[in-house]
Amino acid sequence: MRRNQLAMIVLILTLFSACGKKNRAPRHPSGHIQGAPNYSIQDAASINNYKNRISCSFGQGRRIPDVTFNTTGGAQSASRTTIFGPNFQPGILGGNISKVYVGASTFGDIITVSKVTSGATVVGYNISFSLCNSSPLIMNNRGISNLQTSGIIIDDDADCGVGRVDYAHTRLVADQYSGSYNGQVVNLMAYPFDTVFTKTQCY
Repeated sequence: MRRNQLAMIVLILTLFSACGKKNRAPRHPSGHIQGAPNYSIQDAASINNYKNRISCSFGQGRRIPDVTFNTTGGAQSASRTTIFGPNFQPGILGGNISKVYVGASTFGDIITVSKVTSGATVVGYNISFSLCNSSPLIMNNRGISNLQTSGIIIDDDADCGVGRVDYAHTRLVADQYSGSYNGQVVNLMAYPFDTVFTKTQCY
C-alpha cells in the first residue's frame, strides 16, 4: 500500500480512538535513533548534496532527522556487497568509514550505507535513513525502529563521488505514539511500512 494512503487510514482510525481521551504528554521516542555516523567532511558534503537535490514528493518537502541502524553482517561478491539482516541494531557503529553508498526511493527518501573498516577488514555497516515527513505515519516526534530487509545491495561505482545503493527493500516500524497531532490528542498503534530504494543519478 502506498505510504500516503497508509498515513490517511492510520489518521482516520486514530482520530476515532482518540475521542474522549485525556491529554497526555508524548511518549519518549526511544526507538528513534537520531543523527548520522561520523562522516569525513567530503562524504558529509556529498550526502548533504544528495539530500538537497532529491526532493520529497510529500510532507512539504521536509525530512525527519536521520535514523541509523548498524550491523556486522554482510556478504561480498566482486564489486558488490549484499548486506543481510536480521541482526540490525539501533544506533551508530563507530570506527573508520572507508566508503559511503547512497540510494533513493520514488518518494524522495534517502538511504545512506557507510562501510566501517579496521585496516583491510570490514567491521560492519551503518544504515542511515533520511525519511520524508508523512504525518502522522512518519514525523519528528515518532520513533522509527526494527529495520528488516531481504538484502541491501551496494556497489562501488567509479563514476560517482560516493558508491551507490543498487537496490534495497526495507521494512521499518513507526513506533506506538501518544501525543498531539494537528491540535488533537492521538493514540497511534505501531505500524510497519515498506520502502524500496534504488540507484540514483550522481550529484
